[in-house]
Amino acid sequence: MAKLSLLALQCINLNLNGYQRKSTSSPRSPTLVVSKYSPDEYERIAYCNGIAGGDDHPELVYRSDFYTTPFPKPSGRFPSIPVKSLRGVFNTPLNSVWDTVSPHIRDLIKARKIQWSSIDPARFYTYGPAEERQNGSLGPVVI
Repeated sequence: MAKLSLLALQCINLNLNGYQRKSTSSPRSPTLVVSKYSPDEYERIAYCNGIAGGDDHPELVYRSDFYTTPFPKPSGRFPSIPVKSLRGVFNTPLNSVWDTVSPHIRDLIKARKIQWSSIDPARFYTYGPAEERQNGSLGPVVI
């Protein structure tokens, strides 16, 4: 039996159950809810924090490591949202298939009427806490 990726399972779920939109209190457009495993409101908005000025960063639609890497929520006495910067994607398996894969991703997004302006692979560098900025980490490739 072949193992299906989370994306494949969510696409199957989408086709079997249709899709629904959830409203948001932000001025941005409604977000597609693919399944109960989609990012919650906090992760959707906070995931890309820091890569653009102010609140103009992109919103997260999907994350393939949803199960294996929980998105941390701020806690403690002085909670803060992690700050990230954008990095390029070089020498990964995705580079050789991007021209084939990206049109399929675009078609999925357009079919769900998600507003978009660009679909690009990227990596994020997440900085450590203020007192440990040098202790950051480079994350996986995201689209």
